[in-house]
Amino acid sequence: MREAITILISIMITVASIYIYHSYFAPKIVVLDIAQYIQGVEKDFMEGKMDEKQLKRKLLSFRNRVESISSGNVVILRRSAVISGGEDITEDVAR
Repeated sequence: MREAITILISIMITVASIYIYHSYFAPKIVVLDIAQYIQGVEKDFMEGKMDEKQLKRKLLSFRNRVESISSGNVVILRRSAVISGGEDITEDVAR
């Protein structure tokens, strides 16, 4: 009986440790398609949907959002460098 309780406690501690590590310490890999974002902004600028001041403001905002995301345990990879997987944050950052 004592061994069963020891095994159960060991399993609970292991599961809790893995969960805490994965949730708070393990690096998270995300994907950002910079080319897609730049093409969209360039298209809007060329079509006259925004002026130069709005363009600069939008690019500065983009840079600030990328920097705020990468300040934690996050690794940002370019879409062209990723074959599959990874959370795509392009739409979230482009807003």
